[in-house]
Amino acid sequence: MPNMRLCPGSASALLATLLAVAIATPSAAQPPREADQAGAPPLSDEELAERFDARSYAERERTMRQLWGDYERSRERVRKLAASNNLEVAERAEWILRRWEIGLMPELPDAVRRDVAEADGQPALALTALLEAGYLREAVEVARQQTRGAAADEIRGELGAVVARRYLGLLDAARQSDSLDLVLELLDHTAESTPLAVARALLLDRLGRVVDESNLLPACAARWTPARRQEVTVIAWTVLGRFDEAIAAAEQANRSDLLVTVLLLDGRWEALAKAARNSIPPQLPADSSLATYATWIAAAHEAGLDAEVDQAAKILRAANDTTGIRWRALAVAGRFDEAIEVAKEFDPVAAAELGSTRQRHAEAFEILGIERPAVRGSLAEMLATVTPPADSAGEDRRATATSDQALDRLLAATRLLYMVGDRQTATATLRSIAALGSGDAPLPTARREAALLALRAGDDRLVPELVVGDGDQELEEELSFHLGYLLGDRAPGFFNTVSAAIQRMRPDDSPRERFRAVVDLFAGRLPVGWDRQADLESLHRQLTQAASPDTAAPQMNLFRQNVLIRAAASQPSYLMGDFFARLGRSDLARRAYQRAVEHGDAASLLRLADLELLAGDAAAALTLYETAFENLQTEGSSVRFGFVEPINAAPPSAAAALAGRAVALRRLGKTEQSDALWETLRLAPLNPVADGSRDFVERLGTLEQSERQREAAQAMLRFTAFEREKDRNFYSQAVTHAARLLKPDPAAAAQWMRIAVVGNLATSHLYPSGYLTVPARWHAADALAAAAPPAGSLGQARDDASTRSDAAGREAAAARVAAHLNAALDYYPLNIAMLEEDLPRIREAGFDDLADAAVDRVFATGRQYLEQFGLDANTTNNLAWVTAINDRHYEPALVLARRAVFLDPDNVSYRDTLAELLFRVGRPGEALAIQQQCLLDEPDLWHIHEQIERFRTANRKESAAPR
Repeated sequence: MPNMRLCPGSASALLATLLAVAIATPSAAQPPREADQAGAPPLSDEELAERFDARSYAERERTMRQLWGDYERSRERVRKLAASNNLEVAERAEWILRRWEIGLMPELPDAVRRDVAEADGQPALALTALLEAGYLREAVEVARQQTRGAAADEIRGELGAVVARRYLGLLDAARQSDSLDLVLELLDHTAESTPLAVARALLLDRLGRVVDESNLLPACAARWTPARRQEVTVIAWTVLGRFDEAIAAAEQANRSDLLVTVLLLDGRWEALAKAARNSIPPQLPADSSLATYATWIAAAHEAGLDAEVDQAAKILRAANDTTGIRWRALAVAGRFDEAIEVAKEFDPVAAAELGSTRQRHAEAFEILGIERPAVRGSLAEMLATVTPPADSAGEDRRATATSDQALDRLLAATRLLYMVGDRQTATATLRSIAALGSGDAPLPTARREAALLALRAGDDRLVPELVVGDGDQELEEELSFHLGYLLGDRAPGFFNTVSAAIQRMRPDDSPRERFRAVVDLFAGRLPVGWDRQADLESLHRQLTQAASPDTAAPQMNLFRQNVLIRAAASQPSYLMGDFFARLGRSDLARRAYQRAVEHGDAASLLRLADLELLAGDAAAALTLYETAFENLQTEGSSVRFGFVEPINAAPPSAAAALAGRAVALRRLGKTEQSDALWETLRLAPLNPVADGSRDFVERLGTLEQSERQREAAQAMLRFTAFEREKDRNFYSQAVTHAARLLKPDPAAAAQWMRIAVVGNLATSHLYPSGYLTVPARWHAADALAAAAPPAGSLGQARDDASTRSDAAGREAAAARVAAHLNAALDYYPLNIAMLEEDLPRIREAGFDDLADAAVDRVFATGRQYLEQFGLDANTTNNLAWVTAINDRHYEPALVLARRAVFLDPDNVSYRDTLAELLFRVGRPGEALAIQQQCLLDEPDLWHIHEQIERFRTANRKESAAPR
């Protein structure tokens, strides 16, 4: 090409030529950068402009390529050139800027340059190509160029989504190449979402950087609204555990909702009570601020502000409310009588359950309209009010509402009958309720609710009889969906698939027999008459055939809590593998997972890796985890999860796969590599992809990483607490986290239980009894913390007196233990679980007298209850057991144990209790004989084998002793 000056119209030809050259140039042919030119001084802006407009084509091209490749130092100079009045100079500078905007740099390899060039106009695709190829510096340049200006909000969101999906892989690669500062710079430009902004703050903290107001938020937050910046600031400080800063930020923003959440998470009950009280608008009636009053009374109760509790209780009692907030708040605040009275007004079912939990069963029956001892007559009268008159359908909604209320009361009465041991009347009533679901005018919910109650009462073998009538050939569709969910079918449709498979396998069985088999299988039991090897193999074949594309069942649309669920009944997914794993057939589970993986199910890929790890094949597990990680960090939360959207199931996360890789590497002896992956995960305790943290937390438990699981759960819960009213899973996740903490840090466990309940009083996530039993649980945990708080625990930090070794400290600790044990029994007087699970630890800490007092109180309550309701074999047995293991009341407990066996002679657990008591009163021979009979009924129950060996040893010693 001749060296000639191009006229303005020829500029487009030059641009096209340079683009072609840029894509074709090998990566090794990198242009020299301006500063590398033999020590020559940097050119002035005027000299650069002259070279841009030089008559020599080679000079112009060399200058352009130098600036193009030196983007870190030439950025501002090129922008100045782009504003030149010389159109040739401006157009060439604009060409460079456009290349920078999409990350098209001269040093990129051919394949990457092609991918980036093809993404022109689509910044997210360009960023994806660069990150997947490992060009982080170039990716930062794309983010910097694309997110300039106020009009880039949507682009920032798109780029942030790319970074969030690849966050862990990005961190891992940057950690290895010592380029984490580039990750932080990338996040400064792209952390538009709240999860990604908080993840960035956590990364700064984990890297040991000083985090303050100047760098807590990413640079892109400068474009947010003031309200958005304030909100993310509060959330970030909270997740970092910097509660003082979070409180100050919430107060400065005048955001009472944010302040309440921070105070709740930090357990500052007095301050929380004050904040709730001050946020009640004085000009509005009390009814409009019930949720705030609920927070106020609960926090005041925890802070010991009795006068404020009285004040709030008075307002709550007088308020008008049909949602249940009032009685829930009163119950949690320990105002039991008032809670029951308030609940009676609009929710007698809740009032009855509260009464029965408080051991006021006679009053509970009375609340429900049941006269004892004429129970059956009362139930018959109640049953007659359930179904509205046939001619009222569609005309009188009040009649339908009345019928629904009557059904609720009838179900509550039946549940109460189960509780007090009147199983015969309870089952008869359930059969009558289920019968309302058939006939000329069926009540649609009757069968479902009867089955639910039977399952809750542990009477799942009754379910087939309740839901399959004598003339029924199959279950009604919505009923089968609900029952499948109750039995553990997390994605609606698989339950129907199993039912259809059994029908093909056993066409001669009655519908009820087939359904009974389904119930057993979902409970992890082998149905009666089934062969574990042959029949489960046959079922696997049937399910595999049903899940093939040629035989896929059509979708059905179902509503659950106003959310439309599209349920494909028979597509390969993780569900089949889980199903056979519960039945003890890991070989069939493996085959099911493998097939689902072939159809793109990411959850099955992780489960298959877990299965290989459990089987001892760490190498195979590592390969699967690596594959899952590559797929998941690429696809993120959009990856297909078993073809249907499971209910209450978190989508698989890349973090879970990375944790699996770390465990597998350690099993293979590659400790250094394993530790490196755990370091990457330490830098990212909060997954910026929606729901990813939840799956990560669950997977850490599967991988037996309990300490890391607790740390990740804390970060997740602190974050999701700000959305707890919208997040239906927050309560269950918080309580599950509390259970993990109960042994290492009972004070922290108690705190999370309080957060779960007090933070959700406005919405009901519990059965009514839970508002008494969960507070009882956290007081028991507080007693454990007061008895022996672990080093560095919340309990120790808040009450140094309880940890002192002097007499005063011991006395203070004893007072706290006694107060919390008594509070636990105030909420739940027959707290059997506390006697079995917590009192042994109280005794280990040296507070035997307090433990004995708690046992005596429960035993007295239990005996008084059994004088009224002596048919309750379960409570009779449990009371005998817990007093025995606490070395109290042997003789009366022996009487109770014999009565429990009399009431239910086939129950192995009851006979085991009797044997234990006989052993403890010095009759090991009789105890051994009973346990040997138990072994015939439950040969696989390891506890019985241990008991037999224990009793046999004692019996030999007794026989050998001199007479």
